[in-house]
Amino acid sequence: MVFRFLPHTADIFIEAEGKTLEEAFEETAKGLSQLMFSKALSAKERVSKKISIESEDLNSLLYDFLTQFLIFRDGENLLFSKVKIISLKSEPPFKLEAILSGEEINFQKHKPNMDVKAITYHEMSIEKTKNGYKIKVLVDI
Repeated sequence: MVFRFLPHTADIFIEAEGKTLEEAFEETAKGLSQLMFSKALSAKERVSKKISIESEDLNSLLYDFLTQFLIFRDGENLLFSKVKIISLKSEPPFKLEAILSGEEINFQKHKPNMDVKAITYHEMSIEKTKNGYKIKVLVDI
């Protein structure tokens, strides 16, 4: 499991890998958290949120999943260091259930890295590889 950031002209890519599709989704989410805040992955597990999402296709499921992190950041001042996919259905109807754990954003501890405005579909890819899955998502900063 690993995530990394790739340069783009005006935005930034998050590329993540996992042995399973669930792990790849989890790593993408952790990459998003780390992109938004330094030390995001060391956030204490003080708050947990269970989310359930249903979408029209797999790319939309990923988009909707990652958008939840922006909603929690902006609406409840939360960031998440741990992401556990409970279930992920990669065929119609596309569904995902996950538990997100983290804490309230403390700007003394969690310095903002980049202001992620939105997740995009542009150049989004979810591919099966010989070692598992690789996801690439372009985020609007």
